[in-house]
Amino acid sequence: MSHLFFYALKEDILPVLEAVDAPGSIQYVWMGPYPVNLRDAFRDRTEKLKIFRAGSEIPFVEQVTDHRAERMSGYLITAPEAIIAVDRFSPSFGKIEDEVPERLNPNSLTFRPCAFYGTDALLSGQVSSAWPERKFSERFRKAFKKQFTNVRGSWVGPKALEMLKSGMRLTDNAKSPKEFDLALEGP
Repeated sequence: MSHLFFYALKEDILPVLEAVDAPGSIQYVWMGPYPVNLRDAFRDRTEKLKIFRAGSEIPFVEQVTDHRAERMSGYLITAPEAIIAVDRFSPSFGKIEDEVPERLNPNSLTFRPCAFYGTDALLSGQVSSAWPERKFSERFRKAFKKQFTNVRGSWVGPKALEMLKSGMRLTDNAKSPKEFDLALEGP
């Protein structure tokens, strides 16, 4: 299992995604949730998937209402020829949704972009895989190394680094104490 944590504004991450996309053979599939209408419950679940052929096509969410980074929606990264597995679940009584989980899609990565929580916290983004996938994760690793700064194990984009230096919180959880935030110096 590999994880790359990062902090980036949209203008920081777009050049990384361009570098990841450049060799080709990639697609981004929004992981959901996708609401299920009961009369359409038996249709092909993959018909409604939101698929993007380049990172620049992804609609970025700038502001979120949940204070935890791990709850932000993300994108499954796969080869374009991959068959996408969809899972159905019920988050609450009477409601049915579909999602695209990484655990059902071999040789894939999860990409979760950063977003702001309120006006003083940038929640971390993540590139991760539960699979021994190397092709796409190496592309991200090389692009981060070339274009971002490594701060205590997290990759920080140029604009996010400026914000960190000016006092913006870079964190995984906006409601956690500030001593758990990313910091340039300290103990």
